[in-house]
Amino acid sequence: MAAGLALQADKIFYALGPIGRYQILHLLLVSLGVFPALIQLLDNVFIGAAVQQRCAQPPENSSTAQYGGLASLIASSSSSSSSNVSVTFEKCHIKVNDTAQSLVEEHSCLYGFEYEGPRTQSVISQLDLVCDKEQLLRLTQTLVFAGQGLGAIIGPFFSDRFGRKPTMVSANLGMLALGMTIAFAPNYIVFAICKFLVGALQQSLYIPICIYTGEMLPTEYRRYSIIVNTIAWSIAGLSMSVVAFFMRDMSWRYLQAVLSLSSLAFIVQLCAMDESIVWLIANGRKSEAIKCIKRAARWNKKDFEEVLKSGCTDDIAEIEVTIEDTLISVENTLTSSALEENKSLNSGLKEQEEDDNVTRSEADTTIETGKISFIQVLRVRRFFINAVAMWVTWLSASLGYFTLYLMVSTLAGDKYLNYVLTSLMDIPACFIFFFGFNKYGRRSVTILLYSILAAGTFTLGLLRHFTDSESETWSVITLIMSLISIVGGSGCFFSIFFYLPELFPTNVRNQATGYASCFARIGAMISPFMAALANIAIWAPGLIMGAFASVAVFLLFLLPETKNKQLPHTIADMESWYKKDSSSSDEDSNDNTKAII
Repeated sequence: MAAGLALQADKIFYALGPIGRYQILHLLLVSLGVFPALIQLLDNVFIGAAVQQRCAQPPENSSTAQYGGLASLIASSSSSSSSNVSVTFEKCHIKVNDTAQSLVEEHSCLYGFEYEGPRTQSVISQLDLVCDKEQLLRLTQTLVFAGQGLGAIIGPFFSDRFGRKPTMVSANLGMLALGMTIAFAPNYIVFAICKFLVGALQQSLYIPICIYTGEMLPTEYRRYSIIVNTIAWSIAGLSMSVVAFFMRDMSWRYLQAVLSLSSLAFIVQLCAMDESIVWLIANGRKSEAIKCIKRAARWNKKDFEEVLKSGCTDDIAEIEVTIEDTLISVENTLTSSALEENKSLNSGLKEQEEDDNVTRSEADTTIETGKISFIQVLRVRRFFINAVAMWVTWLSASLGYFTLYLMVSTLAGDKYLNYVLTSLMDIPACFIFFFGFNKYGRRSVTILLYSILAAGTFTLGLLRHFTDSESETWSVITLIMSLISIVGGSGCFFSIFFYLPELFPTNVRNQATGYASCFARIGAMISPFMAALANIAIWAPGLIMGAFASVAVFLLFLLPETKNKQLPHTIADMESWYKKDSSSSDEDSNDNTKAII
C-alpha cells in the first residue's frame, strides 16, 4: 500500500500549490547543506595553498659528526670570503661547490626548511609537504574523492532506511567533527584519514540533498531543483573564496575551523526542516505525513481538508477524524514514463552517484521487464557501445571539472577572484542544460557541452605553452579560456546525470549508473596530480583533458537520441530504437509520453 500512497504525493503538492512558501522555505533549508558539501570537498585549494621554501641553514650547535662534514663546509664557506667552497641553499637541495677540487655536491635539506611566510600559513608548510613529500597533499584530495565512492553506497542506503532528514543531519554533524579534527591534526596520518572520511560523509550528505529537493516539488516542476542546487553550489564556492580571502594572513588551522562551521547548518535543519513528505508516505509513516501536510497547508494558506481530498487515499484520511466526507480513491493516471521521470530526477546533480529510487517504479508498471543483469546487457553490441560511451563521458567530465577547479591557483591574477569567477560558471552551465535539454535533445546538448570542454581545454593548453606568461593580455585570455572550459565541464555533469538513465533498461539502470560512477571517481582521483604534470609540461593537462573530451564527443555521436522516447523497460524496447521502421511508430507512441524533464 505504501507504494500506492507515495504516488499521491504529486497530488498533494499540486493542491498545496506547486511552489508555495512551504516548499521555498524547505528548499532554502536543505540548500544550507550544500555549503559544507562543497567546502569540505574542495577546501584543500585554500588550506593547502602553495608556499615558497628553501633548505634551512644548520643550527649553531650542529656538529660535523652529526651531518657528515657538511656543517663544517658550511661554516668554512661563511667564515672566509676567500674560501674555495660555496654553499647554496636551494628549494630542495643544499648545493656545495668546491672550486679548488672542481667538486659539486648536492645534499638533501638536512636541517629542515625555511618558508617565505609564517609556518602556519598552509598545511604544506606546517607538515613540511614539500620536495619528496610534495605529492602527499594531492594524495589527500584523491582520498577525499575515493571516500565519495564509499559515501555513494552508504548515503542512499541510510537515506532510504532512516529518512532524508536524519541522514543529512547526521552527515553534517559528522563533517563538523571531522573538519575540526583536521584543523587540529597533529600529523599527516590523522589529516589524511579524516580527509577520506570527509569524502564519505560528503556524499552521504549531498545525495540526500539532491533527492530531497526533487521530492519537494511535483513532477512537472521537479527540474527546477537543478537550479536550486546549482545556485547553492555556486554561492558556496563563492563564500569559501571570500572567507579565505579575509583570512589569508591567518593560520590554515583557523581557516579550516571557520569553514567547518558551515556544518552547523544541521542545527537549523534539525529544528526547522520537516522530513520528506514523499518518504514518509512511502514508508507508511502516515501520521507524521499528516502533520507535515497540515503545516504545509498553513504556510501556503490552503485548506488542509481540501488538500487531503485532492490527493490522498482513504487510508490517510482515516487518521484525521475531523474529516467527515468519504474520500474518493484517486485512480493512478501516471504513465510508466512519468514514474520513471519521478525516480530519475531524484538522482540530483555534480557529485550524486546512485539513482536509488528508480527500481521502485517497477512495482507500478504493467510491463514485464524480466530479470536481467548488466553483464547480459553488455553482450548486446549496441548496449556495449552505450556503456563504453558513458564510462568515458563520466570519466572525462570528472577529470575536466575537478582538474580545472584545482588548478585555478596556477592562473595569473588574484587567486581569490579567480575562484569566485570559477564558482559562478556553474550557473550559465546550468541554464544551457536546463533550456536546451528538452528543446534540442539530450544528445545534442551533451555533445555541445563536451565540445566546449574539449575546445576550451585544448586552447588553454596551447596558450600556456606558446604564450608569454608575463603578458597581462595573454594572462587574461588564459583565464577566460579556463572559465569557458569550466562552463563545459560543469554542464557535462548535468547532462550525463540525466542522459544515462534513459539509455538502459529498468532492471539494470541502477547498475549502469553505479559502473559509470566508478569511472567518474577514477577521473576525480587523477585530477589532483594533473598540477604535478603541469610542472613537467605545462601544456599537458589541457591536452589530456581535451583529448578525453574529444573522444567523448565522438562516442556521443554513436548514442541514440532519447528525447520524447519512453524510458526502456526491456532489451527489446531499446533494440526497437535502432530499427529503421521504428521511427514513425516512435513518434506516434510518444505523443502522450512525457520526457524525463
